[in-house]
Amino acid sequence: MNFLAMMRNGSRVSDFVIKIIAIVCMTIDHIGYFLAYFLPLEGAVYTVYMVFRAIGRIALPLFCFLIVEGTLHTHSVGKYIMRLAIVGAVVLVFQIVTEYALKDFAALEHMGNIFIDLILGVLFVWSLEQKRSPKLRLLVLIPIAIGILSYVCFAIEEGNSDITSINWYPYYLRTQYGWYSIAVVGCFYAGYKVTQVYYKNNPIVNITYDDEGNEVPVVDEHPEEYPNYRVLINAYGCAFFVIVTLLLWVLGMFAPAYDWIDSAYETYSIIAILVLLFASGERGYNAKWFNYSSYAYYPVHLVILYIIFWLIV
Repeated sequence: MNFLAMMRNGSRVSDFVIKIIAIVCMTIDHIGYFLAYFLPLEGAVYTVYMVFRAIGRIALPLFCFLIVEGTLHTHSVGKYIMRLAIVGAVVLVFQIVTEYALKDFAALEHMGNIFIDLILGVLFVWSLEQKRSPKLRLLVLIPIAIGILSYVCFAIEEGNSDITSINWYPYYLRTQYGWYSIAVVGCFYAGYKVTQVYYKNNPIVNITYDDEGNEVPVVDEHPEEYPNYRVLINAYGCAFFVIVTLLLWVLGMFAPAYDWIDSAYETYSIIAILVLLFASGERGYNAKWFNYSSYAYYPVHLVILYIIFWLIV
């Protein structure tokens, strides 16, 4: 059995399963974060911290993949952004309060707001899909610019001991992952586009017969119904994702102002392809209670984890 056939036969991982895996990895990552905040990083604590943060790297590409799937298949992009924005606003308000008032909650500072990354990811995909309106497609420059600016600000702060914070662009208004999260969204979106171009240049031709029994070749206008269509989307998207992740690592090595160890550690996110290569493109379990609960889970679990560590440590 060749590799494409293996991927096709294994493409049974729904968006629901991917979301569950992403949430679990994210939670493990944040447990590691609080371990580092409440306990000295030495011995077994350091080992657990490193392992948990490595597992946590898997979450971002899974969420970025889901953003692409959600944007391309949602009935209302506006409502989709609104749901993300509501939770993002809650996180934003809490970050501002902890930054300027509740110093006891310093552990929740500077974690970033992943919902900014996700909202900009939706805008990135939506704008590129506006084929009939070239002006709207220019909106893609907004997430790109914010991602790059966020990355530059983080790099300056980490690489310059004299600058602890860039006040005109505070951390809670930036993307959590700089340009990387926007680029990862772009990778999985590119997987769709390259697959469409492939089938356009290599059309599937079916043979029918006319009334006289002569063969008549007919180009299939719906290649998305073929099993390999989803397989190629996954393969191309994951290939682009690996390239961009390695680029982040290389950039970290040659950018003195940035911590290349952090960018190298991000390469653990490549493990996510073991899931994404077998994505089915189907929603799976899609109850409303689960969808709304998954949005609320992010801010709620952070507060719960903080309280648990605060009580037991």
